Amino acid sequence: MSYFEYIDAMKEMGTPVAVVAVSLLCLFLAVVIVKMLGGMRRGTFKQLFRTGTTLLAAVIAYGVAVILSNSIIGGTNMQSIEDFILFVDNNIPGAGDVIRQALSTFDPRVFEYLIILPAAIIVMPIIATLIFLLINFIFNVVRSILVKIFGFKASKSNQQRFGGAMLGGVEAIIWIIMVSLPITGIIGLANSACKDAIETDGENTELISAYEEYIKPFSNSPAFTFIDSLGSGAMADGIATITVNNERTNLRDELSSVVHIGIVEIPALEGADFAALTGENKLSLDRIIASLDRSPFISSVVAGVVQSSSGIMNSELIPFDREGEYSGIFFSFIEFLEGVTQKTLAKDLDTVKSVYYLMSDSGVIKKVEEGESDIMALLAQMQQSGDDTIVKMIAILQSNERATPIIKAMTEALLRSLSTDIELPGGNTITVSYDTVKAGIDKVLQLDKENFDNFIEYKDELVETLDGVLQENGIEIEEDIVDSIANYIDKNYSNLDVLTDEQFNDVLLHYYDAYLEYIGK
Repeated sequence: MSYFEYIDAMKEMGTPVAVVAVSLLCLFLAVVIVKMLGGMRRGTFKQLFRTGTTLLAAVIAYGVAVILSNSIIGGTNMQSIEDFILFVDNNIPGAGDVIRQALSTFDPRVFEYLIILPAAIIVMPIIATLIFLLINFIFNVVRSILVKIFGFKASKSNQQRFGGAMLGGVEAIIWIIMVSLPITGIIGLANSACKDAIETDGENTELISAYEEYIKPFSNSPAFTFIDSLGSGAMADGIATITVNNERTNLRDELSSVVHIGIVEIPALEGADFAALTGENKLSLDRIIASLDRSPFISSVVAGVVQSSSGIMNSELIPFDREGEYSGIFFSFIEFLEGVTQKTLAKDLDTVKSVYYLMSDSGVIKKVEEGESDIMALLAQMQQSGDDTIVKMIAILQSNERATPIIKAMTEALLRSLSTDIELPGGNTITVSYDTVKAGIDKVLQLDKENFDNFIEYKDELVETLDGVLQENGIEIEEDIVDSIANYIDKNYSNLDVLTDEQFNDVLLHYYDAYLEYIGK
């Protein structure tokens, strides 16, 4: 868009933002003209010295900003709020206690996020500008001293004047890039984020209107386009590219991802029934999770938030019977959340998401919302009617090795649901436990095929021993199911003497498959 076309468009718009945008364009032109006139007066050689020192000041300022950005923001490698407080204490003794008291309610990674993003995107570009102004002032003083000492005089030839004018224009561009670096960086970020959002959701009239009124007048300005093409955006990217937790990342791109989530994906979920997700709801959630996984810094922050959520769940804020029958599953899930790290985040989120989608599709969440409080009993009832939700859930959990404690808790709940207390003479009872059944299965493994005349005798003894172990623990299940579990043990674990918790979970959870096969007959 040419200058005249742009000015006509802004006149037609006629908003206060359009007036400001045109004013900035006029200021841009005025600076260029003034600098070119100054260069024309000085001549080529005198202006070359001035332009050279201005360029040197810009290079130094940019280099210092990049170093500061990486050493202070990225180099601290803060993992928690306490790391930040210690960092401050080391530089400003005594300030840590004040900060600790004032900011103790912040989540560690959220706090880090709130500190680093503005610093890298806004504060550091401002610092670069201030350093440039300071260094350039020092160079001006030095130039003035050298001119007085050596008596440099401006050239009067037309050729010298023309060269000085061109170099003056270059000086003007350097000044404009460095002084406007904080603003142009934000404009570029807002422009790319909004355009990306509009391409994704072209029917968002509010977003389009806001973009047309507040962002486009600046991003379409010939002045902005010109200085961006000369490297203003690249400089902003350079300052914002830091090392976080040993991984390089551009925080401008990270913020763009956050903006996209905030103005596209989250509004798309407005009005969604989270107890019964639609296909479109799932697509939005999938895109949000994918955005988190692509962003090294944001994924680190989210991992911290997830870790801290375990504390919230463990508090009285979450109504749950912590002494109840299924408390083990609840606490194993808390343990799962506490172990989330940046490296495990993608897989862990996918596990939680898949279980959530499964429970939403099966209607479990809706039934709980309607008053069904015993989820395990509900899943068992669904299983008896031929619904394999619990089988699929276990398969999802088994795909993530970190979910082993949850599976173990589920198998313990399963054992309790299968067994009855065994009454002994004298009124005592034996209550089934995870360890007693596991020890019994280990006895089954002691059977050696070589001690039997044929496989049929071995198999009969295997089934009889297994059934005896189960009955000793108050578990009575159909013969076909016992037979199926015995076959599974023989096929997969007959070469072992003792099972690990994971292997025992696998054997016990095979009950679900066997049971479904049985009731389907």
